[in-house]
Amino acid sequence: MAEHVPFAAFKHMHAWIYNLHIVPYYRRHGFGSKLLETAESWARDQGFDTVGLHVADFNTAARNLYESKGYQLVDTHNWSCFYANKNVRL
Repeated sequence: MAEHVPFAAFKHMHAWIYNLHIVPYYRRHGFGSKLLETAESWARDQGFDTVGLHVADFNTAARNLYESKGYQLVDTHNWSCFYANKNVRL
């Protein structure tokens, strides 16, 4: 477990996705969704039941994608937002 804020709020191991980026030309074609599905599948195969996401608070497009896929905002710190899928265990 990381020892700095806000990671200390998470009591269980998570698979983490940081700064997922889709080149603007390819946005709104389902690639972000496919990458999330692939990451979630990998996480399950590795024994994780929770996936955490880091995103800048001003990145509303990414935040909308994550929320549409069932991720919930669980913490913020400075300009960072931290999401976890609905299986989150704090």
